[in-house]
Amino acid sequence: MQPEAPSASSTCPSPISSSNDLHSRTSSFSSHTDISVSPPHSSETLNAHYSIGTMKESLDNLDGILNRFMARHESTDSDQLSDELKGIRNELNVIQKTQSDGTEFINLLMQDLLAAKSIEVLQKQVDEEIKADMDKVVKEEVDAYFRTAVPSQLVKNLKDRKLELEKARRDLHNSESKRLNALLREKNLHSPLHTLYRSNGSVSDHFPKSLDELFSMDAATCKALVNDYEIENSTSRDGNLNRFMVFCGVQYQMVRQGSNDSKRVAFSIEGA
Repeated sequence: MQPEAPSASSTCPSPISSSNDLHSRTSSFSSHTDISVSPPHSSETLNAHYSIGTMKESLDNLDGILNRFMARHESTDSDQLSDELKGIRNELNVIQKTQSDGTEFINLLMQDLLAAKSIEVLQKQVDEEIKADMDKVVKEEVDAYFRTAVPSQLVKNLKDRKLELEKARRDLHNSESKRLNALLREKNLHSPLHTLYRSNGSVSDHFPKSLDELFSMDAATCKALVNDYEIENSTSRDGNLNRFMVFCGVQYQMVRQGSNDSKRVAFSIEGA
């Protein structure tokens, strides 16, 4: 005797009742087995691989259950069972097609996003490299042009003229500073002392800021100052100080007062 065909209402859902609802489906083949199949949404690109894996696993489970169901009822000749199995198989094919289309769309979307990001990164990198190399390229091109277009003797002459121009500017500055320093008097003790350039174009670190600081310099500072400005130095503090004051245009000399060697005063040259 053939086994009684299972009732469609208790073993599987009707394929007709939900054939149009493929976006979210739950199929039950027993009281203990529920399988949900949800096709991917195009907006969830960050979870694409997870969604695809979930769909594949659900389809594999559904296919296995269907095969076991068919094996269990292979001896049944019920036309109703055959129709239901055919309907389930058709729905399974539709779900597989939906999954395939969704997977292809997600892959294309991911490729577009990766391509756009790659172009943006490459463009930024190229811009940074161009900016970093621009100065170097320009300098190399200018140097190459001068090597080929300008004779070496002319280049040497240009460098010499440049040095002469720098010396002329330095001498002009020193001359003006000496003129202004010559106008300073004792009532201007705290007025700024005008600087003088050394031969290398710098101002000595020991250069005094005012007449008061100039008159108060110790022997070591006086000696360092005359050495910085390549002035012939003396063995005494007063000698070096007086030579520097002449050099920078100050109209004073340091002299002893009376017989007291420890007391020295600035003596105006104009009053001599």
